Amino acid sequence: MRTPKCLKDGMIRKLVGGWDHRRSILAILSIACAGCLGHEGQLRYYNYNTVRSGKDGPKPRWRRASSPREERNQRPSRSSQRPKKVYKATGVFEPTTPFQRRCVDGNLGGCDQIRERRARVQLINKQVEEHLAAYGPLVDQLVKALKTPQRLPAASVESKLVLSRDPLDPSGPHTVRIKVSLAYQRGEERHPNWQRVLKLLSYMRKLNMILSQGTLNELAVRQIKGSMFNLRLEGDRESLVAIPSRYKHQFKILPEVGTVTVALVTTKPGIQYKVLWDRVESLTPAFYLSRKPGVGIVISPTNPGIRTLEYTAPVKGEQICDSLRSELRLLAAGSPRMQWLHTPKKKRGGP
Repeated sequence: MRTPKCLKDGMIRKLVGGWDHRRSILAILSIACAGCLGHEGQLRYYNYNTVRSGKDGPKPRWRRASSPREERNQRPSRSSQRPKKVYKATGVFEPTTPFQRRCVDGNLGGCDQIRERRARVQLINKQVEEHLAAYGPLVDQLVKALKTPQRLPAASVESKLVLSRDPLDPSGPHTVRIKVSLAYQRGEERHPNWQRVLKLLSYMRKLNMILSQGTLNELAVRQIKGSMFNLRLEGDRESLVAIPSRYKHQFKILPEVGTVTVALVTTKPGIQYKVLWDRVESLTPAFYLSRKPGVGIVISPTNPGIRTLEYTAPVKGEQICDSLRSELRLLAAGSPRMQWLHTPKKKRGGP
């Protein structure tokens, strides 16, 4: 029997390598029959399904034929499948269309809108800053006006001597009852710069009205209103204005008030005044500055009225005969204290 050409090329070893004896015999018989009959096309179809390229054209790439079970085991899963190049049995190379890694969709535009938004933001920030800064000089002048020393009230003092119960005791101690009356006017009248305060509040109110005139951007108006607090003035001429919160710390002020000093003094040879007893009290301010929840900072002028102060001081009998009298002194805020009402204290261990 003539050996087929494929057997001479050693293809039997490539085809039957690794198979069992029974399958090897069947494969040899199939190849021998195909070679005897001259059907090399069936042998080629049976032994390969892909081709490889060479210098002279596509060349067959031989491989061992797989069993149906091995083909099922070697079949890749869907998750691991990758696109492969497609080859036909005719040996013609037909590659698939490659994936484009760089795609250009043209200019998206939108630069004009971005520039417009940037310009709008700059305009809003400028309007907000200019409007808030306009309150600065007015707030400084208002705080300065509120700190102005206030006018002093009208005052009077009355004293009454009460001797001890023992009619045979000239030395005492005896008692002096002192009554001080302070007549206060209305807070608006006592403050020397109250009209200045009202005028500055009216200027601030005009700035508040600009927000409702439509000259500013709506977003700027909304941002300005969100950074304001209320300043309320009570009294006969009530007023409510909005002030930027950046100036809120400047209203932590106390009204400038004076003092009232009442004393018992005598006259000694060579000494015009000698203080035996004294008391110092603060005067009632012309207005109060407070913070109320939900309202803001409130300026409340004081009401008119008479304030009475009563004291009791002990004296000796010999002091009564030295022109004993009660004196009252009113000192405005910032004025130097009257030193003549106080005798210097002696140092311990001194003469």
